[in-house]
Amino acid sequence: MKNASVQTKQDREEMIKNLPEGVRRVYVTDITGRRVYKRPEEIDLESDYIELNTSGAPIVMMGAPGKQPKVRLPPVTPQIGAVQQARDQHIASDRLLHTTRKGAEADEVYEGIMKAMAEEAAALEFEREETSRNGGDTTSVSAKRAKVLKSMADAWINKKRSTRAEGINIDSEEFSVIFSHILETMKDAMVDAGTRREHIETIFSKFSAAISQPSWKMEAKRKMKGN
Repeated sequence: MKNASVQTKQDREEMIKNLPEGVRRVYVTDITGRRVYKRPEEIDLESDYIELNTSGAPIVMMGAPGKQPKVRLPPVTPQIGAVQQARDQHIASDRLLHTTRKGAEADEVYEGIMKAMAEEAAALEFEREETSRNGGDTTSVSAKRAKVLKSMADAWINKKRSTRAEGINIDSEEFSVIFSHILETMKDAMVDAGTRREHIETIFSKFSAAISQPSWKMEAKRKMKGN
């Protein structure tokens, strides 16, 4: 091409045909003036302008778009490699990590966090005792342990507050399902006890009418709060 600022359809066809192996995207300016990376097969040969670098070659993207995988360098020494391998195995077998990956909202995650913090607090207590036994300054170790214990206390308090705030939602679908199951169990028990069916229907009809009143829900919620 004699003039890089002017491209013909044939110019673009030739550039795409001669792209290096591994090119995934080509930088173009479309008919609206928007500059984007496109797959070679998506380029509009009639209207797209292929942007060129200072060497006159198309500006391209090699490999898959997005965040590139992190390159892991080999360890400098076999000893460091052994430590890295031990670290990877430790992380892979970590119970808290495994539980968190299964479900971050599971109660097991909270229990795992509390256990991990308790183990850390115990380790710091041992370190403090050893430091004291050797005549060292235990101030920093004690501060670290106090911080861990405070985090445990805060987590426990927040858990209790959350539990109290959630309580039992009598307007939820889950409560409706459980309550219906209880009523069905009661009805079956009355049948087994020999209660006449017409009596059962009368009782449950009056019961349904009572719990459908707004005042019943208000009273139930009040009692759940301990009032």
